[in-house]
Formats: sequence, structure tokens, C-alpha cells
Amino acid sequence: MRSILVIFYFLLFTLASHAAETAVKASIQTVSPLSTSVDIPRPRFATSTIKPWGFMGDNGQEEGLLVHFERELSLETGIAYENYLQPYPRVLHSLTSGFVDFAVIFDSHEAQKLAVRIGDVVVTEIIVVARRGEAVRHSIEDLAGMQIGYIRGSKYGPQFDGADHFTRVPINKMRQGLAMLLNGRIEAMASTDQSLYWSMDKMGVDASRLTKVISIGETTGGLYMSKKSLRRDLLPIYRKALQRMAAKGTMARIFYHQDAWASIKKPLEIHIQ
Repeated sequence: MRSILVIFYFLLFTLASHAAETAVKASIQTVSPLSTSVDIPRPRFATSTIKPWGFMGDNGQEEGLLVHFERELSLETGIAYENYLQPYPRVLHSLTSGFVDFAVIFDSHEAQKLAVRIGDVVVTEIIVVARRGEAVRHSIEDLAGMQIGYIRGSKYGPQFDGADHFTRVPINKMRQGLAMLLNGRIEAMASTDQSLYWSMDKMGVDASRLTKVISIGETTGGLYMSKKSLRRDLLPIYRKALQRMAAKGTMARIFYHQDAWASIKKPLEIHIQ
């Protein structure tokens, strides 16, 4: 009987030791492998909530030209990302503070001071529109004395940004600016062509109600990286991806052949006086 008990305790001790050893091995296997997905943060993007660049759709999904661009960039590089929809001034702040790593913003001297430019994304025309019957201007100096709305935080080039012969009125949303213009609260509205045409379409504003008084010129938007970003390793990857996307027509497909965003085809080229 005593020998049976000895054998029983021996077997029990052996099984317990084996179980403990297995648990230790399992715990080591859980924590020991190096995982870069844990150590390296997923890149963060900020996207302006100015339509049609970025917005939350009726289905609760992010939509817009820049949202589309970011998805295409992710597919091109195979790199997952996080996106934050923010007002344009907040996008600039997030990029400066390092809260986000990347954002597409309009090119300007200020932009190049606050972040690192990676490459070209979009070219857009900057135009000034007024109510029907307003005279066409032939130079930006002819805007003297006018109250002209613009999207808060936007940069439309030194001729507009630094002008002191007219009053710039900061406005949060393009649709708000159009409503103020049609109601006579401002005399004109400056905007990128894509934002204007999209907002006109969505608000049901016929082109005959407005006059394109002047084209200020073109402005470019680039992909920028925060100077405080922890994902500087992605700069050359994104730069090469932008070049490939431009070469195979991805940029043109997103920004220049997207009927959903501009069903009104250059409506202000023909205005009714």
C-alpha cells in the first residue's frame, strides 16, 4: 500500500511539473516574438471636412475626394492608416502638433514651414464668384473695396492672401458662403472650383444666379508629413507611390473625372448678365 502511495505522489509531482513547464513555455512564446505592428504606430491622416474633400456620408461612412485618395494610397502601398475628419484649420493644427502624421493641404509658404512636403496630389483653380449682374474683373486689383468670403484657413496665393484693397471674410463652410453671397451678406466668394461646383450642385444653385468675376489662378495641394511624426520611414514610400499613382492616371481619375462631385460642368464660363 505504501509503495502505491509513493508511486501516486511521484506521478502527481511529475504531471504538475510538466504542466508548470508548459505554462512557462506558453507565456514565453506569447511575449517573446518581436512584433513591429505593436511597436510601430499606424500612420494617422487628417482630412478637411470642406466638401467635396471630406465628409461623413448619410450611411455613416467617410466620403470625399481626399478620402478616396487616401484609400487609393493605402491600396498602392499596402499600408493601413487611421483617418480623422477635421475642419481645415484643425487639420493644420493637428499636422503642426504631431497629432496626425500626414495630411493633404494647399501649398503655401506657411505650409512648408509647418510640415514636410512629400509630393503633388491635386491642382485646382481658384475663382471668385458674385451674384448675377456683377461686372467681370480683369485683375485682382479690380476687387478693391469688396467683401469677399473665403474658407477659413485656406491659402489662395500671395495675391489674394496678402491683399489689403478688399476685405476677406472667413467662412467655415462653402455652403454657408454661397448662402451668404446669395442673401447679400457678402459681395463675392472665393473658392476652389471643385468645392464651388459641388456645393452649387448640392444646393440646387443654378449657374445663371452667379457670375464668375475673376480667376485668381491655380493652386496646388500636396501630401505633407508632420515634422513631429514618428513615421518618417514612410516618406520615401509615399513619395514613390504618389509618382506611380500620377503616372497611371489615379490622380486624374479621382480629382478630374469624378462626375459625382461636379455634375455641373464649368457652369460659370457662360454667365447671364
